[in-house]
Amino acid sequence: YNDMLHQAGVLRSFNGLHPPVSGIRIKASGGKQIIQHPPFDAGAEALGGYWVLKVESMEKAIEWALLCPLREGEALEIRRIHEWSEFSDEACAIFENYPAIHERIKKYVRPKSISKREQNWEDEGGAILERR
Repeated sequence: YNDMLHQAGVLRSFNGLHPPVSGIRIKASGGKQIIQHPPFDAGAEALGGYWVLKVESMEKAIEWALLCPLREGEALEIRRIHEWSEFSDEACAIFENYPAIHERIKKYVRPKSISKREQNWEDEGGAILERR
């Protein structure tokens, strides 16, 4: 499926995600941000991976989604990605300051040892495929 999307020139990126038990959720509640550790609500659905496609219309996105080999019980959701023109000037200013924000949040990231293969994933094409 991934090869087919890439060869058609519509695939912009894709990735599989680790299960929710390996993550953290941040929830807004009562005007505060609350960090939640797993396990999370059993009833909540979890995103297992994603594809980003560049297509002309929702109808084209549906055509591609119908070709995805889903297993029994799996679901696929289609959403649009926001365009820059849809964001306020204030939001755009925040995005432009992302490198500074990233430096501030680094203290919350736990270092993880990674294999040589993981270190070089970008050189191998990695998780993001772009047709050039």
